[in-house]
Amino acid sequence: MFKAVIIDDDRQIVSLLEAILHRYFPGCVSLSEFDGVKGLALIRNHKPDLVIIDVNLPSISGHEVCNQIKRDPQLKNIPVLVITGTSSVLDEKVKSLDSGAEAFLKKPFDVPELIAQVRSLIRLKRAEDELLRERDLLKRDVRLKDEELEKKFQETKDMFNSFIEVMATAIDSLSDYNYNSTKRVARMMSRFVARTKVLETAEGFTTELTELQKENLIIASWLHDIGKMFVPSQILNKYSRLGSRYELVLQRLETIYHWLVVSESDQPLIDDYFKCRELVVRLNDPRVTVTAEELQSLQRIAENVFHDFSGRTQTWLSKYEFESLTVQNGTVTQEERIQIENHVKMTDLLLSKIHFPADKSVIREWVYGHHEYLDGGGYPLGVTGDMIPLETRILTIIDIFEALTSNERPYKICYSTEEALRILDDMAQKRKLDKALVCSFKESKAWQDDGE
Repeated sequence: MFKAVIIDDDRQIVSLLEAILHRYFPGCVSLSEFDGVKGLALIRNHKPDLVIIDVNLPSISGHEVCNQIKRDPQLKNIPVLVITGTSSVLDEKVKSLDSGAEAFLKKPFDVPELIAQVRSLIRLKRAEDELLRERDLLKRDVRLKDEELEKKFQETKDMFNSFIEVMATAIDSLSDYNYNSTKRVARMMSRFVARTKVLETAEGFTTELTELQKENLIIASWLHDIGKMFVPSQILNKYSRLGSRYELVLQRLETIYHWLVVSESDQPLIDDYFKCRELVVRLNDPRVTVTAEELQSLQRIAENVFHDFSGRTQTWLSKYEFESLTVQNGTVTQEERIQIENHVKMTDLLLSKIHFPADKSVIREWVYGHHEYLDGGGYPLGVTGDMIPLETRILTIIDIFEALTSNERPYKICYSTEEALRILDDMAQKRKLDKALVCSFKESKAWQDDGE
């Protein structure tokens, strides 16, 4: 099926990775080494379809191995997946991608996520191999008729577009609640550019979208969220304020209650238990608004202490649990939101690895700004006004509309079309979105299929 080289000085990790590959990818041939220099020699001798490598290795580091792979013309198309146990996750991600790696996982890794990454990278390798074979074929046969040449070009482009869709779908599948998000954005973009001829911006600039702009906008729609592969799945899938910690907190409170009863504690503490449990159950629902009174009560009760089974003194609720329960909008804490917002930078870093043709080089810029607002209140750069390209403004509007109307996210309100359009209008009035482009989007009815 495919050949993989695993380089890690931890023999147990190597054995585990080999077992996973052989179980989920029948026919996979795996080769392993425990040293950077020897691993590089193994790669040069066997030219595998995938390299899985640790960062910290004897002789030379995993980053240096990756650098040498990407500098070698015969090896540079081999995808590299870096797996590391280093605590500084973001720094290691950036270093790994800068060295040429295509993907990154932190130990201990999630097996389904590892399988999804391997599957995507193998698809990437096969797509690139096919593109190289097609290119060589075209170079050898210069006598191809123009019609045949155009057909081959279209097939190659279709394959590239199909690969983009496969990659975006695989990334969306990492989240339980955004499975079709990218597909819906891309479909709406396709209908928008097909139904809209002339566009006008808030500054009065008028233009007609070219076929190339339309094509590039659709590609940008498929690629705009690929950096989410680096957002931890427990954050992407945090369906309530406490997420996976909800049952743990209830269990802890139940233990505290029994301890209070057995120790014949004062009634106020028992009252605190019932109040705390009530607040946890109520506030775990992200649709519930946290009142000032509830915030004050929870803060007081959370600081109550108990002794756990190891004899350590613990508060009833941890700092993270208290912060999660008192989030005002959504389910994620400020620190988790920063990690989510960082997907834009990771998307840009990934797109920097793609050698776009000159006529598609603008796609990276369009994608990077799709969370920017005209008033400067967006991210990651906080740019304003005409610093945001027209194409990015369109992508932003469609992305927001999809998020507002998605019925896949139990932690967010699913707005009707009419309510979502009113929110877009309100954002345009506040100079966050381009008012003229919001009008164009509404006129296009891009959320409706052609048969509706």
